[in-house]
Amino acid sequence: MNVMTKRPTDPLDRALFDLKEFKAAASRLEESLADPALRDLAELRSDEALFDDVSDALDTGASTAWPMAVADDIADGVSPLRAWRKARGMTQKDLSDKTGLAQGYISQIECGEKTNASTDALGRLAAALDVGIADLLVVNRR
Repeated sequence: MNVMTKRPTDPLDRALFDLKEFKAAASRLEESLADPALRDLAELRSDEALFDDVSDALDTGASTAWPMAVADDIADGVSPLRAWRKARGMTQKDLSDKTGLAQGYISQIECGEKTNASTDALGRLAAALDVGIADLLVVNRR
């Protein structure tokens, strides 16, 4: 199959295929995936590639792994700050002592009463919980 790439050094490489050749290759791939053994192998390879990508992202610090308890709590509507604090086995008082922030202030953030916490406060909380600031931000799911 003849393939031409545009800007091959660009991280977002693009390839141009002859449409007839591309359709023929896609058809062959579709036929091969009709075989259950090949389909399972393709799925396994895809899973391995995803695992490798996630492992690389974690190794380089490009991503943070979240414990399942944290992800479940956040999905259930618990504030990220509370979810991480609980996952670290800390009370609001423990977190207050570690950050120098008032326990009431931490409570307000956790309950959603305080929605505009300062960058300094978020930085202290993130450092105390050993997470990134972004891990403490609430995502609006509207």
